[in-house]
Amino acid sequence: MRLLLAAVAVVCLSVPANADPATVLPGALAPALGVYVDAILQDRAAALACSKPDSPALDEAAWQRAKASFVATLWANGFAPDFIKGAEARLDAPVTPSKEACADSTTASDLGYVEKSGWPKEIARVFSGLDIAAIASPVSAAQWKAIKDAVAADLPAQKRMLECTAVILPSLMPISVHDWDDMLAKVATKLIAAGLPRDEVTALISGAEANVLWHRAPPEAVPALKASCAKEEAWNRRLYNLEFAALGADIDKLLPPPAEDAN
Repeated sequence: MRLLLAAVAVVCLSVPANADPATVLPGALAPALGVYVDAILQDRAAALACSKPDSPALDEAAWQRAKASFVATLWANGFAPDFIKGAEARLDAPVTPSKEACADSTTASDLGYVEKSGWPKEIARVFSGLDIAAIASPVSAAQWKAIKDAVAADLPAQKRMLECTAVILPSLMPISVHDWDDMLAKVATKLIAAGLPRDEVTALISGAEANVLWHRAPPEAVPALKASCAKEEAWNRRLYNLEFAALGADIDKLLPPPAEDAN
């Protein structure tokens, strides 16, 4: 499983989502996107000082959505964690209104687009130019917590299933481990594609892998373990009905549906 997660990480660190072979890699784009962060912060400072009260550029909720979209898109497309966290910190810092920024011709031109279309479409616009689809509906903090809670709630039952399978149905143990870890790898891929921090996804999934949950019982403990497992039906039902696979479907339901357009 650790190798599967490593493979997922390598893919995500190397090639942006939905990229073709000619796409420029994240490492080459990061410095330019750092300049872009500076530019939109200056645009924001100008908007706070000079935009009309009903301007989309002053829509605070839209600004927050745009920031979340920008950061999630970086995570989903393999940008370096230090760059992403640095950009997020700069975007989250308070922006001071600046009338001087209003007088800058480049800022005025950039802000003109935001005045008409809003911040989320501005983020989508810049990523579109990089052949990257922006994450228009990032996973919220509440949704991410619900996902982690769902994983944590399922682990005791999976641990028991593995323990009992190993001593009651040992011939099914290899496929039981494979199927659980394969499901986790697919979940990890979906979570990363949704724009969640890769280090947090890796920590969650690695902590749930079969060989973390289960360790082979010492010979002297096997008879008692067999006896206790023989008295239970839940682990056997979970195994034969593939109930363990439901975790992946449950997590799918907790992820936000794809947005058709940024607004």
